[in-house]
Amino acid sequence: MLYRSIIVLAAAAGAIAFGECGALAGERTPDDPAAKAPRVRYSSVMAGTKAYMPVDPMPWGDVNRRVSPKLPPKPKP
Repeated sequence: MLYRSIIVLAAAAGAIAFGECGALAGERTPDDPAAKAPRVRYSSVMAGTKAYMPVDPMPWGDVNRRVSPKLPPKPKP
């Protein structure tokens, strides 16, 4: 149990030490007002959407003919 506590403490100390190294080495931090950021481009929220406006229903006979299996033509006698 003692070894486990030592390992956890060493890992925590390492994480704290390495976490602070970036700021100490002169790197920019997210809270730096002089940090450069990419330009923001405008894009519409509605770009690429389709309009699904209600349409009048088709007559049921036409719908049935469109979805029914096609019969082969009858041979002429």
